[in-house]
This record gives sequence, structure tokens and C-alpha cells, in this order.
Amino acid sequence: MVLSAPALYNPASTQDTAALRRVFASIDAQSCPCTYNFHMHTNHSDGQLRPDILMAQVLEIGLQGFAITDHHQTSGFYAALDYLIYWSKQPQNANRPVPQLWTGMEITAQLLDVEVHILGYGFDPQHPAIAPYIIGTAPQGAMAQADRVIAAFQQAGGLTVLAHPARYRKDR
Repeated sequence: MVLSAPALYNPASTQDTAALRRVFASIDAQSCPCTYNFHMHTNHSDGQLRPDILMAQVLEIGLQGFAITDHHQTSGFYAALDYLIYWSKQPQNANRPVPQLWTGMEITAQLLDVEVHILGYGFDPQHPAIAPYIIGTAPQGAMAQADRVIAAFQQAGGLTVLAHPARYRKDR
């Protein structure tokens, strides 16, 4: 899914979960990481690259769609969006495709007394339900329960996925 530059100005395109569901349904072993990448971090959390450097790589690779999933914050997403908007306005890029950027975030949560990471996509970062999770640090207490994290993403219009599923083990 590639956008025209005007579509970038529409915040709803970053929250289009219907399009995201279609992409998720079409992904196969050849899709990642050269066509789609839905788990990228910037130096706004535990990534190594600034958002502008990461966006330059996204454009060089030719990704069609992606999400920045920094931990407990969306500042990397906004920086990436700003970069794509700026890039798309440059005359030399007028006919170049702009990849679809969806909102994304990774939240540390508790599931059956195991620490897990939950990825949220396509949510409204301004929705009040998600506000307690965009604070730059992992939630504590009841707010850290996986069902509450998932409910917050869903109330904000998003989809959720368990990150690193092979990593988690429940001791018997």
C-alpha cells in the first residue's frame, strides 16, 4: 500500500485499520522486511537510529508500509511522519511513492505473571484511553495487565499483536 503525498496529511490514513487488516492478511515470508515492517524502533526508545535516518532507509528499501513501534511513546512516529511529509513535498520526489505509515507503539505488560510486549497499530494517539501508556515508561500495577493494555488500544481504534511470541515461557 503506497500513498500519494496528499494522503499523508490525513491523520486517518495512519489509523486505517481496515487497510492494515488487508495488509496483515496478505503478508507472507517474502513480505518482511523488504515490503512491510511492523516492528521498528528509533532512538526515541531502544532503537539505534534517529527517525530521519530510519525514514531514509525505509525509502531506500522501498517499503510499502510500516509502523514505528517505540516503547511507551509515539514521538518517533510523529518525527517519522514529519519526515515523510517534508520528503514528499520536495519536487524531486513528486512522482515517487510514499510508503504507508501506521501509528504504532510497544507496551510492556503482564500476562499470566509473565512480562510480555504488546504491539498496538492504527490507534488514535490522541484518544484518552491510550494516554496512560504514552508516558515514556512501562505501566505499573493494574495498568500493566495485558487485558487493560489491549482494551486501551482497541478503545483507541487500534489492533494488537503479541510481540516476540517465542520468547515467553510460563514456568510450570
